[in-house]
This record gives sequence, C-alpha cells and structure tokens, in this order.
Amino acid sequence: MATFSTLDNQVKFQFTCIKCGEIITEEFRDILEADKSARNAHSGERGDGQPARCPKCGCEYNVEVYRNIYESNVYIKCNNKEIDVIILK
Repeated sequence: MATFSTLDNQVKFQFTCIKCGEIITEEFRDILEADKSARNAHSGERGDGQPARCPKCGCEYNVEVYRNIYESNVYIKCNNKEIDVIILK
C-alpha cells in the first residue's frame, strides 16, 4: 500500500509485476472525495477499484484507491498477495 495526498484528485503510480518483473505504470483520475460529514474517518472512507494487467505477461492485478479525511491510499493485490506500490509525481 502507498499513501498520497488527500488534496489530489488523481494519482499516478507504479509497481513491479510479480510474474515477470516488468514495471507497470497506472493512473487513477477523478478520485472520489471522502465523506467529510461522517462521524469518523472509517465511516467516511470511499474507495474505487479497477483491474490492471501486465503488458508483458498478462498477469492481472486488483488495484484499489481508498480515501478518508486523513489519507488516500493505493492498494494492489494479486493472488491474495499485497504488491508494493510507488507513487509518482
């Protein structure tokens, strides 16, 4: 998981394919804002997801972006394993 600013409405990130070692770069745009009227950060959290695929070997990844009033996170999984993510600016 990697954290980025709650002020950003888009995030560009990269990760390495666990199957072939290819570096994959992806971007989320128009990220949902956290519910600032919620009673706490957890209940105000919003998320969105999309699949990503390695262009070299075709391995599929589940990419999710979560945001609450304190932080925004990119979380990537493949075969129930969390993948390291680097936020790009």
